[in-house]
Amino acid sequence: MTAGRTPSGRARVRWCLVAIAALAVTSGLSPDASAGDLRGVSRWITVGGIGGATQLDAALQDYRWQTGARPTWGVQALAGQGRWSAGLRAWQAWTTQSTGIPGETAIPEVRLASIGAVGRVRLAAVGGVELMAIASAGRLHLGWHPDRATYDLAGVGEPVVIHYEPVDTWLWGAGMAFRRSIGRRLLAGASMEHLRFDLETAHRAGDAIAVQRETFGNWSLRLELSWIVRQS
Repeated sequence: MTAGRTPSGRARVRWCLVAIAALAVTSGLSPDASAGDLRGVSRWITVGGIGGATQLDAALQDYRWQTGARPTWGVQALAGQGRWSAGLRAWQAWTTQSTGIPGETAIPEVRLASIGAVGRVRLAAVGGVELMAIASAGRLHLGWHPDRATYDLAGVGEPVVIHYEPVDTWLWGAGMAFRRSIGRRLLAGASMEHLRFDLETAHRAGDAIAVQRETFGNWSLRLELSWIVRQS
C-alpha cells in the first residue's frame, strides 16, 4: 500500500457551511419556540432518528477506500436533567475499498456500524435554539461484503485469495449540536462531530511490509428528529 495524504481543508469548510444552513432550516421550522421546549423541564426522555453524511478521513485513500461523503443513518435515545443529557446512539454508513489488483471486477463494500454512549451539555439558548457540546465513545465495527475475493493473475500458478476479516475498534468523538422544538412533543436539530478511531494498517516500506496502528478521523454531519416520550 502507498503512503500520502490529500488536503481536506476545503471539505471541512464546506461541511461548516452545510451545518450553518441546517441550523437555519431547523430554526425556521416552528414559529412557536415554547412548545415542547426542554429548558423549562426538570427531567425528560427522548427517542428519535438521525440521518446525514460522514466524511471519511482522506488518509484512508492510502488504503484504497472511497472517502467522499457517505450516507449515514441511525437511532438515538437520550435522558436529561437540567443542562445535561446522556444516552445511547447507534448508526451505520457504507463505503468501498478496492485492492488495486489488475482485473478487479467487484469492489468490496465496507459497512461501518457503531453503538455507544453520547453525552451533551447545553451551553446557550438563543431565540428558541439550544446550542450544546457533545462527547461520545463506543465501538466501531467494520465488515466487508463480499468478505472473500479470488483473482487469477498472469504468471501465478494458483489463484490469489484475499480474506477480509471483520474489525472491531474503539471510537470516540466531540462536536456541537443545535436543537429546537417544532411541536408539543417533537424536536429537530443538527449536529457536527469529529470521530476518531484506530486501525491496524500495513504498507510496503522498501522490501518489507510495515504493520502499525494509525488513528483516523471522520467528520459527521447529522440531522435529528426526536420525540419526547416522557417529561416532568
